[in-house]
Amino acid sequence: MFLKKVNFDFSTLSSKSYLNTLPYVDIDSISFSKPIVFLTGDNGVGKSTLLESLAYHFNMNREGGSNNFILDKTNVSPLFEYTSIEGSQSISYGFFFRSDTFFSIEEVLDQYGKDLKYTYNGGDKTFKEQSHGESFMSFFRSRLGSNALYFFDEPENALSFENQVLFLFLLKEFEAQGNQIIIVTHSPVLLSYPNAQIISIKKEGIEDVAYENTEQFSNYKNFLENYKSYQKEILNFD
Repeated sequence: MFLKKVNFDFSTLSSKSYLNTLPYVDIDSISFSKPIVFLTGDNGVGKSTLLESLAYHFNMNREGGSNNFILDKTNVSPLFEYTSIEGSQSISYGFFFRSDTFFSIEEVLDQYGKDLKYTYNGGDKTFKEQSHGESFMSFFRSRLGSNALYFFDEPENALSFENQVLFLFLLKEFEAQGNQIIIVTHSPVLLSYPNAQIISIKKEGIEDVAYENTEQFSNYKNFLENYKSYQKEILNFD
């Protein structure tokens, strides 16, 4: 695997930094033991902040893109300088996929394909000629190679339930091709991928968990089994 461990050293961190509110300040490291790794937890615990700092270690911009993009050294993740990594920093290819910024780099990807005289998204339409979800799936199907390192930040955001299930099958192909993928997600569908490492990040601490012990699984299960109670509370809300 390309990335085996991230170490933390906050000895120079200012007491006024917002990073003090994140759970990383209380631990020494996080180890990655599987080719497919999920980072999950509530909003505000620093999942995306960690992912963008890891991507930057491999010359990927904070806003997303491949390690072949020009690195913007003026826009560094605030967590980056307090981390070091163990593994191989020499990768032939890598990509940082951010669902919230993918739309802004679609034109760059489409132009890249035109310059190389092929359709970068693997179809007859450009990314912008497709729906948001279709462009996501086109990217995943056509642009992920082999023996590469990928960071995905909430790839489920534009995907229907059916496409989230299809994404699980794509993950199987990606894993078989020797890739390592670290994924931030809130999706109980994606988290169900078999034999993946699931790292739960909470303000109270960080730990590896089994799928059925994730908050996403238990919360969605509880909601679906008791949705009428939620409906009743909403209707009676004044």
